[in-house]
Amino acid sequence: MPERSPTPAAVVIFRPDHSHLSALLSSIGGGRRVFAFLNGPPDEQTEQILAQVDNIRLLRSARNVGLGAGLNAVMSAARDEGFPTLALFDQDSAPTLGLIDELVERWQYLSIEGYRLAALGPRLGVPAGEGYKAIRYSWRNKLLAREIAAVDFLPTSGSLVSIPAWVVVGPFQAGYVIGSIDVEWGFRAWSQGYQSICLLDVEMAHRWGAPVVEPEQGWRPQIVRQSDLRTFYYVRNSVHLLRQSYVPPRRRMGTAIRLIGQISVLLMWRRLNWRAFNVVSRALWAGAKGQLGVAPETIGKNDF
Repeated sequence: MPERSPTPAAVVIFRPDHSHLSALLSSIGGGRRVFAFLNGPPDEQTEQILAQVDNIRLLRSARNVGLGAGLNAVMSAARDEGFPTLALFDQDSAPTLGLIDELVERWQYLSIEGYRLAALGPRLGVPAGEGYKAIRYSWRNKLLAREIAAVDFLPTSGSLVSIPAWVVVGPFQAGYVIGSIDVEWGFRAWSQGYQSICLLDVEMAHRWGAPVVEPEQGWRPQIVRQSDLRTFYYVRNSVHLLRQSYVPPRRRMGTAIRLIGQISVLLMWRRLNWRAFNVVSRALWAGAKGQLGVAPETIGKNDF
């Protein structure tokens, strides 16, 4: 019987930090199949880094089509090659060398125990000394059993995703472009009987957004630190998600309250200037009307 291929890994790439990308590809492990989606034309150094990966399949888009489309592309490629699961990473993820193998081992154990997994991932922590804020999990049940917990969704960074579940649940919401893509898919998976499980005893460093403290400007809230384009996608996608029937009412209420608070902070921080008001109002309208896809050019260039 031929030896079973190791579980593959995938990354969607757009204007990466070269040192982070190199470290990620090194930590994935030699010989493992890697699916890389190049979102828009890459620079020469990125091409050189990818050329050094032996077992890589490059998927390309001439323009930036967004994270959701890239994730669907790598999932489709892995499915076509017959893999049952795929480990997804951000281009600046910082996994330890044996992380994927550990996730696979735990996946097999939980499957035997009767869990119907959509995704399994480590608990994400912050890189030491880089000023990032830890993400806040949306726990469904803090402890299901020893060292595991159910979450509404898992961030795609570091998560092992079931390809059969992805087929049944449906593809990632490419219309969101960027932001809330993993959130939406997680809720949709739960509504169809699949679970997202976080391993509390396995940690991976994760860079989320921009550092909380920037030397030139000091501490600022995330909603203020991000670009107008990111704000548009965040608000629009959040509003659209609130309208979906598969999101539990208590989560809709919590998301709505948090979103109102963040918008209030943004407008007050920007002293109610017209540009901020324009971005928010157009995002709210687009989300309410289900107008997804790339943001209008007047909001900002598609260079997130």
